[in-house]
Amino acid sequence: MGSCIICGVDVDGGGRICESHQEDVAFDFRGNSPNQLVPSRFYRGVVDGYAEFGVFIDLAPGVTGLLHRSELDRRLDSLDWEPGDDVFVQVKGVRDNGNIDLAWSIRQADREFRGVLVQDGDTEHLPEEIDGEDGSDGDAADRDEPAETESKEADSAASDASESEPADADDAGETSEATDAGAETSEAAASDAVSDGVDDDSQSDDGDDSQSDDDAGAESDDLEDERERVEIGTLSEAIGESIRIDGEVVGVRQTGGPTVFEIGDETGVVDVAAFVEPGVRAHPNVEVGDAVRIDGDVESHRGDVQVESEALVLLDGDEAEAVRRRLAEALTDEARPDGLQPLAGDEAVAELTDGLLDAAEALRRAVLESRPIVVRHPATADGYVAGAAVERAVLPLIREEHAKSDAEYHYFTRRPLEDPVYDMDAATNDATRMLQDRDRHDEKLPLFLLVGTGSTVESADGIDLLSVYGVDAVVVDAEVADAETREAVDTLVSPEIDGVDANLSTGALVASLASAVNDEVRADLRHLPAVSYWDDAPDRYVDLARDAGYDAERVVPVAHR
Repeated sequence: MGSCIICGVDVDGGGRICESHQEDVAFDFRGNSPNQLVPSRFYRGVVDGYAEFGVFIDLAPGVTGLLHRSELDRRLDSLDWEPGDDVFVQVKGVRDNGNIDLAWSIRQADREFRGVLVQDGDTEHLPEEIDGEDGSDGDAADRDEPAETESKEADSAASDASESEPADADDAGETSEATDAGAETSEAAASDAVSDGVDDDSQSDDGDDSQSDDDAGAESDDLEDERERVEIGTLSEAIGESIRIDGEVVGVRQTGGPTVFEIGDETGVVDVAAFVEPGVRAHPNVEVGDAVRIDGDVESHRGDVQVESEALVLLDGDEAEAVRRRLAEALTDEARPDGLQPLAGDEAVAELTDGLLDAAEALRRAVLESRPIVVRHPATADGYVAGAAVERAVLPLIREEHAKSDAEYHYFTRRPLEDPVYDMDAATNDATRMLQDRDRHDEKLPLFLLVGTGSTVESADGIDLLSVYGVDAVVVDAEVADAETREAVDTLVSPEIDGVDANLSTGALVASLASAVNDEVRADLRHLPAVSYWDDAPDRYVDLARDAGYDAERVVPVAHR
């Protein structure tokens, strides 16, 4: 039986903190599963990166939570945290799928807590107890001294190739989102070796110099010509194998450990971790849009497929052209839907087939190109129905295309508008966010889908602002529209402009669009058209909703909320 480090009372199971003081201490988590976390406890973490909806925090290698912006005590864009920074957060809970919900901590230093404990799996220890057990592992002690972590990592990576560098590299590659590689070394984490961090040093007689001489990737000369290229879409069946992939760089992000490249080919997208030293950009000459060849080992982290690179080279000439040609052919084949089957067989929607297929192709192409999609809609029942229909169709495609389980948070955003038109205020906010995401996360500029708005001259200024940055915009609006808008956007679907005289809502129109984007969710969209009408929904849509289990008495109250 243990005793509480604050009040001294006995604690069952050898614990070191009683129930009354769970929130008074800070925990260093050294487990390997989200289910080992204890809700309400405060944990030290490392900033992995930002998203529009919050901040991802690594609590341990392979254990990452989301601090949602609604939990912050300030605006998200006012946070001065940088990837790799040590922070303290509170665990609100762990969902059934392993997602971790975090809350803000006003205490952001060890001294502001009444004590510090190390939680190793389900057991608790004092930091000095861990130091005593693992005295030969200097990095374990470093984890308990956050003020010195960064300098010790740098010294370790530069001057102790035989002992500390492999340990730091091991942790750095533990996950594609790892952000404080050398700061959390334990026996469990060190068992998952990162080949590119270790091999580059251990295979060189002067490993200290090998990384400092060439942080662009000294691995470039180590490609094994006899390897055959494999498709990214097959990597889930090659866990533990050494492979070669050719593809295009669709994203780059720097963590506190490795540099993570998102590589796409004609079959999918995968994260590739390349390690030089903690927080140092590997292959700085490699940028988004480059064609590359990578040799590496296929690993699985938190259920995501990831490649730990051994070598990465830029392709040019015929080889680069071959990569881009395969991508272009795959995009053409996959992006264009086979056809449009309007929900409830609506003939008015069928008359707009060409425009809706163009819009569906633009959305599907954005997913395949790893381009974020931003959906904007009015804050009305009709607008929300339209936005939800697109979201329901697109998210499964994103999950299928990307190996990362949190990809949907990065590649799809739906935001209601404060005003019924897409004005300069809305466009300015969108432009600011997309430029921040491009600069902070190396994301491509997004595709904008405006539903129920954007079709009149009142939105012209906002759309013109997006066009300044070369952003593509698609507008689908069943309401009043001005012909001038057609020239300002890439695709405009408007019954009025196309001369279709029918009682169509934007929600009904977009629900059929969503079924063309992803026919597999068609059954989930059947009730939406009826909900989108304020009253007098067409009988065909009322009957369709009834078939989906929503009778008229349920549909009307939903629409009037």
